[in-house]
Amino acid sequence: MVVEGFIRQIGSMNEKNYLWINYAELLTGDEARAVAIEEGAISGDSWDEFLSYWTSSAPSETSYLRDKPWWIEREGDVVVKIEEQYLP
Repeated sequence: MVVEGFIRQIGSMNEKNYLWINYAELLTGDEARAVAIEEGAISGDSWDEFLSYWTSSAPSETSYLRDKPWWIEREGDVVVKIEEQYLP
């Protein structure tokens, strides 16, 4: 089994080595959007608002979006859906 997570602590106990892990759950689609809205990470973004984040006059507080991972769904050469991969 392969899991993704963040190592919180490493230690030894009773002659065994242990990792304490905060497991990461990567959500996509409607589930990811709902959690991100619930936690205040996004509002109900519109295309115009999304587009404004990538202009040279984008508000400085949106520059972090350039460092976020994105799910980009294509049909051939046409992008049909873009979703931010929410990272808590």
